[in-house]
Amino acid sequence: MQAFVCTTQQEEAVCLKSALQASGFLVKLVKDPSEMIEVWPNTSIDLVVISIDITGERITQLVSQIRNQANAAIIVIGEMLRERHQIALYHAGADLVLCRPYSSGMLMAQVKALLRRITGVPYYSLPTLTIGRLMLEPSSRSVRIGEAEPQHLTQLEFRLLYTLMTHPGQVLTSEFIVDSVWGYSDSGNRDLVRGLVKRLRGKIEEEPKNPVYIRTISGVGYQFENPGAV
Repeated sequence: MQAFVCTTQQEEAVCLKSALQASGFLVKLVKDPSEMIEVWPNTSIDLVVISIDITGERITQLVSQIRNQANAAIIVIGEMLRERHQIALYHAGADLVLCRPYSSGMLMAQVKALLRRITGVPYYSLPTLTIGRLMLEPSSRSVRIGEAEPQHLTQLEFRLLYTLMTHPGQVLTSEFIVDSVWGYSDSGNRDLVRGLVKRLRGKIEEEPKNPVYIRTISGVGYQFENPGAV
């Protein structure tokens, strides 16, 4: 398992890294959140811990951006966070919000509980899916169209394509996709789904603006089709 820890406090960084490593995590320490965002496309991350000294829109936007890019558990640690700030962070996609001081033992117990909830069947145990000229290979988290070079998929892109390909011809609502891909129930964040669909189309569609695999069903959701089927 891999974890990102983002904090500017050296002592806290050492403590968090030690606790996470003792629980089996490979830990990457960063001071600038942008360092995390840059590596999402090519890295499988299970946990993100963000320790902040300030609150506000910038932090909620960061949490929202991470949630939009990955299926990792997100923990935010802050100083004397007001209730409205905690609520905003949860709405943005945080799984756990903690105020200092906190117990490292309790933190790790909560981390394990979160991972039990969000960790599904490992990719490598899933079967290869082939529909028409499109082949999805879970073991390498990649997709191939015909004889073209395989395209690497992010965690969320893979989960979306796997969900669509295992429901061929069915119209999937945004609510269903949020639950299947991000792992939580929601009233349906259409912008979140729309952005992910756009990125996936860029990898599997010859003309993303005129898709043949992932069709938009206006006002409802999306449908996966085999363009070569009779």
